[in-house]
Amino acid sequence: MIYAALSFFTLEGLEFMNLLTDGAREYGKYPFGVYGKRMLQITTFVIPYALVQYYPLLYLLDRTGNPIYIFLPLAALWFLIPSYALWRFGVRKYQSSGS
Repeated sequence: MIYAALSFFTLEGLEFMNLLTDGAREYGKYPFGVYGKRMLQITTFVIPYALVQYYPLLYLLDRTGNPIYIFLPLAALWFLIPSYALWRFGVRKYQSSGS
């Protein structure tokens, strides 16, 4: 949704967004803990990939006894709020390129 919303603000391609879409597929091949603490923090709080993959899997594999981990994918839904706000802002500011 953010990728689509950012296209309102530019006429050029958004190749840097491929880091988020293609990068998620590549990062998902290994556990996020392998990439270090900083990457785990980024994929938890900035781009919530780890909330839907890593933490629930820790609970399902009995690596942690904290049952809250199974509900963290629901916390990733909070990411939709800024995504939707950016979308609405883009729709209000949209100007056609004329083609």
